[in-house]
Amino acid sequence: MGRKRLRDFGGTCAKGHLLTRESAYVVDGRVRCAVCQHDAACAARRRAGAKPRPRGPEPDPKVCRRCGEAKPLAEFGAYGHRKDGSTIWQSWCRDCRNGESADRRRRDGERRRAERQQVTRWIVAGVEALRAQGHRVKAIVAALGITQGQWATWRTGKAVPEEATIRRVSDRLLELRARTGDGPGRG
Repeated sequence: MGRKRLRDFGGTCAKGHLLTRESAYVVDGRVRCAVCQHDAACAARRRAGAKPRPRGPEPDPKVCRRCGEAKPLAEFGAYGHRKDGSTIWQSWCRDCRNGESADRRRRDGERRRAERQQVTRWIVAGVEALRAQGHRVKAIVAALGITQGQWATWRTGKAVPEEATIRRVSDRLLELRARTGDGPGRG
């Protein structure tokens, strides 16, 4: 028969521990104290020669896995706690982690800016194609929902619009090109 938790709680065990729903269970019809069982299991492990688990703080000088320098724990970020309450420290020091984050943001920013430039060039080419069909640039720009100033900076390549603006304008350009018969493609 397996372990069952007590439904009714109250009373104490032989060692005086208070029996509650959380600290007592029934095995083979007998009430067992979870605290005493835990203590007995720990004692059995000790008798069997098992090494006690190390508890306590990390050694104070911790070595960063990226730069290899030994630094105090204050230079590392904490990201959790173990069951025994000790802190789990990050393996990279704050300087290395901040440097890596800055590099990643820079790389991602450059990649996203290049993607936005490519789509902006496609928008400019689409407007020029509509202009070649005889449509006025002012009317095309107004239909796209951008100002003449924005159009001028996009056309010359001096500015790159935000992603939300690009998405909105490119969708409107696709609709406009489909209405004028220039074709729906982005290529």
